[in-house]
Amino acid sequence: MKKEWIKYSFRKYNKTYPKWFNQEKKQLFRILGKKVKIEHIGSTAIPGLGGKGIIDIAILIPKEKYILTKKKIISLGYLQWPVPSWKKRLSFEKYPKIKKSNKIYYIHLTSDLREFKKMTFFRDYLLKNPELIREYSNLKKRAATLCKNKGQKYRDLKSPFIKSINRKINQNNSKVKAIIFDIGGVLHVGDQNSHEEVYQALNIPKKEYFKKIGLVWEKLVIGKISNEKGLFLMAKSLGVSKDRLRAIWKQGIKKRFILNKPLLALIKNLKKNYKTAILSDQWFLPYNQLITKQVSSAFDVTIFSHQIGIRKPDKKIYKKTLAKLKLDPLQCVFIDNQDWNLTPAKKLGMKAILFKNNKQLVKELKKLGVKVK
Repeated sequence: MKKEWIKYSFRKYNKTYPKWFNQEKKQLFRILGKKVKIEHIGSTAIPGLGGKGIIDIAILIPKEKYILTKKKIISLGYLQWPVPSWKKRLSFEKYPKIKKSNKIYYIHLTSDLREFKKMTFFRDYLLKNPELIREYSNLKKRAATLCKNKGQKYRDLKSPFIKSINRKINQNNSKVKAIIFDIGGVLHVGDQNSHEEVYQALNIPKKEYFKKIGLVWEKLVIGKISNEKGLFLMAKSLGVSKDRLRAIWKQGIKKRFILNKPLLALIKNLKKNYKTAILSDQWFLPYNQLITKQVSSAFDVTIFSHQIGIRKPDKKIYKKTLAKLKLDPLQCVFIDNQDWNLTPAKKLGMKAILFKNNKQLVKELKKLGVKVK
C-alpha cells in the first residue's frame, strides 16, 4: 500500500470501479463457485457518489460453508479483520500492490440473508433517489475533511444520514406486499377430517387405521411415491379395493371440506393490490378436488407439499414460497390455522396470523396495514 494513501479522505467517483469489482468477482467465483451471491456495495457501487474509493463486496454463503469460505478468501491475499465490526458478518481487506493505483477491496461475508439484503438495500435506495446521492456525497466530503483520518469521527459524522435512510428502507420493506394462505382450515373450513370418514366407513379403529396407512400417506404428502401406487398400497393394507378407497376419500373430502366463499372473494379483492399465495400440505386426491380453477385463479403463487417434496413446518417450504414471490420475509403475511406452522414463518421474519374466522382475520390484516375492503 502506498504510504501517502489516506484512508478517510474523499475521492471522486471513478468510472473504473465497476471494472475493478468485476475483476475481483471473477476471482471469487473461481475459488468459491458460481452458486454464491456476490454484490458490489458501498460508495464505489453508486455512480456519482464518491468516498474512500474502497471496493466493498458483499458475499452470501450457506452457514455450513463459512469456515471453508473464510480460508479460500484468505488464500486470495485478504486479511481478516481481528475485531468484527458487525455481529452477523466477517470482514476482510486486501491492498493489491499496483503502480499508479490504490485498488482496495473489502469483503463482507455473511450467511444471513437479511444481513446480505440490508447491505444491498442501502445501495439500491440511493440509486433510486439521485438527490440523496448528492446530499450523501457532500456529507462524505465534509466528514473526510473534519475527521482528520480518524475512523470513529468519520463514522459519527455520517451516522445520522445513514440512520435516516435505513429508517426509510425499513418502513418501505416492512410494508405488506404479499399474503400467503393455507388451504385446510382457512380457505376450506369444516372439520377437514377426511381420515375419520375413511376409518369409520371401513369400521377400523383409529389407531389401527393410521398404523396401516400412515407411512404411505406421509410419502404421498411429500410426493415420494406415485399417486396410484400410494393409493394401491393403502387399499391393500386396509383390505379394500383401490376404487372403493378412492370413492370413500372423495366423499369425505367433499363432505368435510367446505369452500370459504367469503374469504375467496376477499382474496380476489386483495390480489388487486397485493401478491397472493397458497402454502399448503396436500396430496393428489384433496388437491384435485379442492384446488379448482376458481380457487387457483385467485393466487399469484402456489406451493404444495406433494409437488415440491417438503411439507410444513420445514423452513425450506417457507423459503421456497418467499423465493417464488421474490420478496423479503418482512413483506409477507402467512395465515394458517395451526400454531406450529406459524412458528417457522415468524422465525424467518414473516408476519403471522393464526386463523380463527373471517372477521378475526380481517381485523388482524387491518392491524398490519393491509387495505381490506
